[in-house]
Amino acid sequence: MIPRRDDDADDDAGGEPPCFLHELDPKGVVRSDSRQVRDVIRWRKAERERLIDARLELSADYRAAQTSAIASDLNRLTLSASGTVVSV
Repeated sequence: MIPRRDDDADDDAGGEPPCFLHELDPKGVVRSDSRQVRDVIRWRKAERERLIDARLELSADYRAAQTSAIASDLNRLTLSASGTVVSV
């Protein structure tokens, strides 16, 4: 959950603002400082490494079974057309 700030204009009981328009400057660019940008870049890199390591700890058979289950569910949930490609 995003921490609430005093300038959040919503009046619902502790919820998040309905949109992030208030965080954009007049040109539509997200307002952020260089420290925030640097922190996000570091977090993303660390998280990507953590997730790759966690995936590599799984057996090849388990990953293949999960891939098959996901493909089966996607086939059931999507319309099939010749040459259709689904990317995730």
